[in-house]
Amino acid sequence: MSGTWKKFKRDFYAASEIGLQLDFSRMGVERETIVAKHTQPLFQHMRQLEQGVVCNPDENRMVGHYWLRDASLAPSQEIRDEIMRTQQKIQDFTRRVKTQAVCGEHGQAFSTMLIIGIGGSILGPCLAVQALGERTGLKAYW
Repeated sequence: MSGTWKKFKRDFYAASEIGLQLDFSRMGVERETIVAKHTQPLFQHMRQLEQGVVCNPDENRMVGHYWLRDASLAPSQEIRDEIMRTQQKIQDFTRRVKTQAVCGEHGQAFSTMLIIGIGGSILGPCLAVQALGERTGLKAYW
């Protein structure tokens, strides 16, 4: 067995619960050092985020944008319910646009949407495009 393969087998790290795989074999760092000093604390921090710790001190609020993809991760039933209600409203609006129950100013079906001011990262516009654009056939610009 080659030395490179042995090193890979020794230094490969997989966190299967989140689908993370890291190959430290060619990084010039010790796998155990990275895992112990950095990976485990990151997992602990993520667990705290999922439990609703306030981590945005400027606004004194939780950060849980990932709850939008899986509301069951939200730390309270109230937050889960609000996410589900909002998602239902988006789906209802999307359906109304698609069936032309909601039309433009002159009664014409919508063909394009412009996404403005979502803020944060590109995840906001991507979420809007996925939620509205793909389901309606609208062209989306941001």
